[in-house]
This record gives sequence, structure tokens and C-alpha cells, in this order.
Amino acid sequence: MDSFKCKYCGYIGPISGFEVDHSTPISRNPLLGNILSNLEYICSGCNRQKSNKTPSEYSLWRLFNPSIANYGPIK
Repeated sequence: MDSFKCKYCGYIGPISGFEVDHSTPISRNPLLGNILSNLEYICSGCNRQKSNKTPSEYSLWRLFNPSIANYGPIK
């Protein structure tokens, strides 16, 4: 069985704990949409918290909110 790793929280696990995320949210740049280079797998928990943040915005948010930052998929 293959394992995947979330680039934000470091969770390692099976694909079932991951979702496809738009790296740059469609709401921020509709032209990118579902272009393959704008898609990535991240754990479901980080995907929910990232919402419409860019990767840098979410990384900074995690840095300044460690007590509520997600670690792993939603259970």
C-alpha cells in the first residue's frame, strides 16, 4: 500500500485520508481552475482549514495558530 504525505501538517497515511486541493483557490484565480499544475493532494483536515487561502497564507496561518492548526485527516 502506498503512503502519501501532507505538505502542510506532515501527516503520512493512505490515500483515503487525502483530498485533491486547488493550490491557488479558484475563487482567487478562476483561470487556473482544474489545471493539473494547480492540483495537489493534501490531508482532508488541512484541505478544510486551508479553504480559500493560498499556500503561503495557509502556512503563515498555521505558524501563528499552532494550537488550532490541523494535524491529519478529518475523522
